[in-house]
Amino acid sequence: MRLFILLLYYGFLRFLPATDNAYWIFSLFRKTRSWVGHFLFDQCGKQINIEHGANFGTGRGISIGDRSGIGIRAKIRGPLHIGSDVMMGPDVIILTSTHEISRTDIPMREQGGVQEKKIEQ
Repeated sequence: MRLFILLLYYGFLRFLPATDNAYWIFSLFRKTRSWVGHFLFDQCGKQINIEHGANFGTGRGISIGDRSGIGIRAKIRGPLHIGSDVMMGPDVIILTSTHEISRTDIPMREQGGVQEKKIEQ
């Protein structure tokens, strides 16, 4: 089922127009793309928005809170926790990894790993 939904999203739903329009059909596009998140993300809140062209890989390792959105053409990768009421703009790129980046005097690859990135309002 997951593979089918991934194919549906990346083959068709991803290309539906952005939902920044007042016509009812655009609301249907929003709801259809949001439906995908409930199947693909580890956790998915209520009233989320996945915009036109958003790329989130397989969705594994991603959780998104209530009333939050992934912006137009945004690219995100988990592990990632997006809190509630977070608005992501167009073309945002969040590529999390397991690298620590707190010290600038040591190369990133030598700093060890971290568990999860969080985005809160």
